[in-house]
Amino acid sequence: MQCLSCKNKTSIERCSNTALRSFLYCGNHLRSKTIRNWLTFHPKVESGLYKLQSMWRGYYVRHRIRLAGAGVLRRSLCHNEDEMVTMDPKDRVHPFDYFAVEQDGKVWWFDQRSMIEWSEKADTITNPYTRQILSPTDVGRLRQLYCIRKKFGDALIHTTDAASPTAAELRDIRWRKVGHILYECGFGDIVTPTFLSSLTFSELRRILRSLITDMRWWMYEKVGEKDPIQLMAKRAKYYTWMRSLAGVTYTYAETGTHHLAKDVSALLLACMNDIRNPSELCFFLVKGISGL
Repeated sequence: MQCLSCKNKTSIERCSNTALRSFLYCGNHLRSKTIRNWLTFHPKVESGLYKLQSMWRGYYVRHRIRLAGAGVLRRSLCHNEDEMVTMDPKDRVHPFDYFAVEQDGKVWWFDQRSMIEWSEKADTITNPYTRQILSPTDVGRLRQLYCIRKKFGDALIHTTDAASPTAAELRDIRWRKVGHILYECGFGDIVTPTFLSSLTFSELRRILRSLITDMRWWMYEKVGEKDPIQLMAKRAKYYTWMRSLAGVTYTYAETGTHHLAKDVSALLLACMNDIRNPSELCFFLVKGISGL
């Protein structure tokens, strides 16, 4: 980012130097006694920035409310009166904690934390009241809300004093989440979380090698002849993560297969939740599994 200070004491032009990391000004102006902020002499630019910030905040709030589902702003549409875990009435739950699905013409609502906790217990996410499987669109909405809550530091589950899961339990939970994303992208009938949890040490290494091969060409798709690693492209970041884990898989020989499976599933989840559309990553994973 460019330095936000004026060039000198008499000028109102912006300094052309690059600001230091985590600072608004360059090194020269940080050492000066008084800093003349360039924005104070250009109020129209400052007011424009505030307007852009308010527009972005408004979009983000509307996006989060849209993901919550039907009835978030009109609770009279909800079929169930109380939340299944906390027993809170429907008109007392904050819109940012609300999640609803529509099945058979009825709107069933839940607390987002309840559904996140419920989704970690089964290979397929169902409606706790009707036991009907949620649609891929509803599963995708729940995943996006989970990512938003994690990004802003909101609570993901109700209980804060729960016992820490073992490595094998953590492996199963993460593979279930990967399976949910596969279902969301249309690959749920091909690969199941139970199958993913049963992969052997050699099979996991072969899947990693297959992912690295596919992602090596994938990261050059949008940048052409430029170096995606120097551009800090997202796809290059995923490729670097995969290579780093594949380079140390031999260290897992003594700790056990479940430790490698736990870290491979965590890496896949980090990539799939970070990208806007994880369908291509899901295809690479299914392709690697089909080659076993």
